Amino acid sequence: MRETVYIETTVPNAYVSAREDAASRYHREVTRRWWGDALHLALASLNELDYVLTWNVRHLANPNKVEHLTAINRRLGLLSPVIISPDQLWMEESR
Repeated sequence: MRETVYIETTVPNAYVSAREDAASRYHREVTRRWWGDALHLALASLNELDYVLTWNVRHLANPNKVEHLTAINRRLGLLSPVIISPDQLWMEESR
């Protein structure tokens, strides 16, 4: 059976929260980072772009993550863009 997820309202709420306690600041930062990464990859996949160029090596241009993201896109019937940092792209071009 295919796994699904329900994003409960506290997750998008954390994105816009103005609260300044440590937990709220942490949730806001993590949610904004995750939401941005997910949005960039979704737009590139849906528009069948060839590359996503990013400095975000921790979450997007990370070889361990790319394999997982490619598997998810394959299950969804989407093409996966090559996720690459500018450094990696420049190394490819110089060969």
